[in-house]
Amino acid sequence: MYQYKAVFKRVIDGDTAVVDVDLGFFMWLHDLHIRFYGINAPEKSDVEGWTAAKNYVENFFKENPTAIMNVYGMDKYGRWLGEFLDPNDGTLNKQLVNLGLAKVYFP
Repeated sequence: MYQYKAVFKRVIDGDTAVVDVDLGFFMWLHDLHIRFYGINAPEKSDVEGWTAAKNYVENFFKENPTAIMNVYGMDKYGRWLGEFLDPNDGTLNKQLVNLGLAKVYFP
């Protein structure tokens, strides 16, 4: 696991966001799609669940436009797997599960 500062750009859905990542030494990676590690949020076909999860993630990033992110590698589709730390309460990933907006998922 590696830890980086991430600057929020946009939300794709309840378990994927686009961020800019500060690698240190004035080096950045821009527009990375981060799949939230260990969870699976509802798909777009579940309109109510998908909207609720997406809105929660958008609100999290409004309150935390810069967050610390733990990175756990890549999934089989080439997306980076990460979890975002909440300065007040654990991680965004766990909050989504605890609120019933996502399920635990390890492929």
